[in-house]
Amino acid sequence: MSGLYVFGLAGQKAASFVAAGHRIEFVKADDVYAAIERVSRPPAVSEETLRKQHEVVAHIAGRVEAEGAPRHPRRCRLHCVLSPMRSAALLSPNGWRQAVAA
Repeated sequence: MSGLYVFGLAGQKAASFVAAGHRIEFVKADDVYAAIERVSRPPAVSEETLRKQHEVVAHIAGRVEAEGAPRHPRRCRLHCVLSPMRSAALLSPNGWRQAVAA
């Protein structure tokens, strides 16, 4: 199965980048961006995978905040938020939009 591995949801996007060997892109649905990696299958469940996922999510949060920081720092808390997916998720290209809408 080819799909999108969703690391988290953010109120804004950042440019695509590579973190811990994962190519991260941002796709939009309504007012939410998903930080994703295109994969053919989910990664194996292991402590190492969980640590890499944490590293990737931390990079995503830093990029979203750095690239999207508004001119008014007070607003940054509202607009630079990253909500990590619990244990991430492998979804079809349209499946994640349905999950967000639910």
